[in-house]
Amino acid sequence: MEASWSTVIVLSIALYLFSESIQVRRTAAADRSRRRLFNSANGEESTP
Repeated sequence: MEASWSTVIVLSIALYLFSESIQVRRTAAADRSRRRLFNSANGEESTP
């Protein structure tokens, strides 16, 4: 019983970290595209 509980805990932690990293990557990509749109609207060159 103890082994299965530790497995469940480890899996839930891994899933949580995985979803967090995906969320961070998504927001970073959205922020980059938003900044590019903002710069093009202002007539500036977009910075990579």
